Amino acid sequence: MSIAFKHPEFLYLLSAVVIPIIIHLFSFRKYKSIYFHSIFLLKNIQQEQNKTRTKLKHLLILAARILTIISIVLAFAQPYIPNANYSQSQQQTHTVAIYIDNSFSSQAQSKQGITLDYMITKARELVSSYSSTQQFYCITNTPNQLEQIQLTKEQIQNKLSEIKSSAFTKHISEVYASVQAIQKNIQLPVQLFLFSDFQKYATDFENILPDSTITIHIIPFEQSTNNNIYIDSCWFTTPYRMRSQPEELVVRIQNNSNQTYNNLPVKLFINDSLKSIVPCSIEPFKKQDITVSFTINSPGIQALRIEIEDYPIVYDNTLYASYSIASQIPILLIHEQKPNQFLLNLYKQSPYFTLQTQDVSRIDFSELPTYSVIILDGLQTISGGLAQVLQTVIQSGKTVVCIPSARSNIDSYNSFFSKFGNQQFSKLDSTKTIANKVDFNHILYKHVFSKTDKNAEYPTVFKHFPFTPIQHYTIIGLQNNNPLLTHIRFGKGSLFVYSSPLNHQSNTFISHPLFIGLYTSGLYVANHLELYRYIGEPISIEAPINITEPIIHIQNKQKQIDFIPHISQITQSSIIRLNPMQGIQQAGQYSVINNEKVIANIAYNYSRKESQSDFYTVQDLEQIIESRQLQNTHIIPLETKTISETVNDVRLGTLLWRWFIIFAIMFACTEVLIIRYFK
Repeated sequence: MSIAFKHPEFLYLLSAVVIPIIIHLFSFRKYKSIYFHSIFLLKNIQQEQNKTRTKLKHLLILAARILTIISIVLAFAQPYIPNANYSQSQQQTHTVAIYIDNSFSSQAQSKQGITLDYMITKARELVSSYSSTQQFYCITNTPNQLEQIQLTKEQIQNKLSEIKSSAFTKHISEVYASVQAIQKNIQLPVQLFLFSDFQKYATDFENILPDSTITIHIIPFEQSTNNNIYIDSCWFTTPYRMRSQPEELVVRIQNNSNQTYNNLPVKLFINDSLKSIVPCSIEPFKKQDITVSFTINSPGIQALRIEIEDYPIVYDNTLYASYSIASQIPILLIHEQKPNQFLLNLYKQSPYFTLQTQDVSRIDFSELPTYSVIILDGLQTISGGLAQVLQTVIQSGKTVVCIPSARSNIDSYNSFFSKFGNQQFSKLDSTKTIANKVDFNHILYKHVFSKTDKNAEYPTVFKHFPFTPIQHYTIIGLQNNNPLLTHIRFGKGSLFVYSSPLNHQSNTFISHPLFIGLYTSGLYVANHLELYRYIGEPISIEAPINITEPIIHIQNKQKQIDFIPHISQITQSSIIRLNPMQGIQQAGQYSVINNEKVIANIAYNYSRKESQSDFYTVQDLEQIIESRQLQNTHIIPLETKTISETVNDVRLGTLLWRWFIIFAIMFACTEVLIIRYFK
């Protein structure tokens, strides 16, 4: 075991021990002769004995004084036993980075009060222990580029006082990455202090690659588990929305408490009007899915709000959602010579569709992204340019239906299919076969037939292109194990492929009830515009067809929010991507405005991850540090010493200067006792 000194220059003062030695070796006292009239007063003096006791007393006083001086000098030199896990470079000049976990979970009540307030108090205590020349960085969950700016001691004290609870969250690995960027910029060792309750979802030490220039100090604020019931998520049972269509919205309720809830009312508001109330009963630590049914009779934006009542945690009692019902779905039918009459009859009579037809030789590629559904009607060849545009259209969330012709060029079709996998058409097969497998659970047929007959007669196929290998979803299969209708998902959209031309010479499908699947595939426009997003996440919307003003605003008049988001457009697509960054920090409904018109509505919610009351204990964190072998990571418990004392113990090792002050006092007291009581 070695001992080091923080201020070794004070050791030169050990030479002061010669002063009491000189005093004791050379007595500078002047003797004075006293004359007695009689010597009988000296008869009882025991000269030899008194001489020995006096010498011993002087030696003890000398030793006490020497030890007192040595203890005082060593205390000023500040000796310590170095920490074996703390490198010499880390004990040099360094920068301090402080992370305050100000997520919603830090608003919980603890023994010391609100956890976030307690974190800030302890962080201010830490800052106070440093000198006025120390430089700091302050990191929180709230996105802020200023966290890369160096702060003085006074500035960070003010910064800590301004920290409020935030809807944003950061993983520990994200905080560590920010500190690594700081370290590369300043080229100094960094002491990182993590003030957090260490929720399990955000504590990802496994994603950290240890850096010898960064030392992590973990200050855990243990939380007590709070009973909480919250709305986890919601979704529709069908992928398309239509006016006057009965809708089924599934709402998932999560119970993170040890009590049972019976008949908890779940309220659904649509455009601020109460639409439905459904009771929910849920067992402790379980989740329950309930179905809310409703019908919308008018097109346009539908703003949904789902509510429950639960205390004391209330931010997750509301879930916002939003979607739009189109007046009509635009469909483009691309054909050669003349369009298929069966398709014209199928779509033209529907109030839900607007059907446009175009000859493939006169097609305008720039207009394709404006259609929700594109049907390739018996094309002999799919050109490379058309295939490229269709790939982008499907990826952005649209639907393409591919119907071949008996004279189709297989190579051009396979080149088109190669953009979505390695499936391909083989040579036209004229062998008669029968469809024998239909997936009635697929969305094309799930809500079409009230009942299905196992002995039903399925379509007969006279000509078809074998479509292999089958790596896609087969909706209708043939007896020879080839598919008649397949569904290929790509990006956010879908490609439906028929392997047989749609005419009487090729099959009886066009006169069979299963032909209705072509109608529902027109409705199957994948909902690439999400029902809702969580704060901090970007969202994609459909760009206006005729956009006259390039500036787009996001507004919420009730919250008095109006800002211009960062915008990027997907290449050759009608989809634009909005990134609000820190512009949206409150849950609610937000309107996307272009040229003073609402072009979309987006619903933002607080992250439900904060509702998960799973926290790491000190023992858990110790095991993680040990298992990950994080050498430069230390835990500072709040129950023992102050943070500054514990940090010094970790940084320097075991501090000994307090002991030497105690020793100095003890030796000084010993000297007084010897002088007074030693006779």
